[in-house]
Order: sequence, then C-alpha cells, then structure tokens
Amino acid sequence: MITGEYRDEFFYHGFVRATNSTVAAFDPPGSTLTFAGAINAAGTVTGYYIDNDGVPHGFVRVRNGDIEAFDVPNSMGTLALAINSFGVITGTFFDHDGAAHGFVRLP
Repeated sequence: MITGEYRDEFFYHGFVRATNSTVAAFDPPGSTLTFAGAINAAGTVTGYYIDNDGVPHGFVRVRNGDIEAFDVPNSMGTLALAINSFGVITGTFFDHDGAAHGFVRLP
C-alpha cells in the first residue's frame, strides 16, 4: 500500500492505493488541504490537514476509512509525520510563541 496526496482544481486530497491497485481518496472533516505523510503495514495512514482558518491538525486514518483528527494539547498547530508498525505517531507541534516541538502519540 502507498499513500500520498493529489491536487484537484482547488484543494489537496489524501489517497491510499491498495495492493490490488484500487485508489481511495479521503479528506478529514473540515479539511481544505490534506497531506497524507506516512502509512504502516496495517494500512493506517497519518498526516495533517489545514482547516478553513489555516490551522494544521494531525489525523490518523485506519484501513476501513475511519479518520480521527487530533491536536497536541494547547498547541497552535499539529503536524503528524510518521507512523510505525505499532501505530505510534510522531511529528511536530507549534506552541503559542510559534516554536516547534516534537511529539509522540500512542495508539
């Protein structure tokens, strides 16, 4: 399986391509730009999306297509960047001063 994003006339959308060559497009609710950054062997995708206010939020999409958005508590933006075989997600978040920090999210 692979994941990534594509652009239509207006927005970026995430996609997953299965081993049988089927492609499923997706967007977290409230997304205007979706960036699917990583996928693990179980087919779980993580990445981030930008909402209408320009704020980034992390998301995790499981193989059946369910999507859960998440934010690091008290952050001004969350970028989920990687996922391992156990479903642990890592990435970057921004504090109220705009400084970047790393995070780890357990499944």
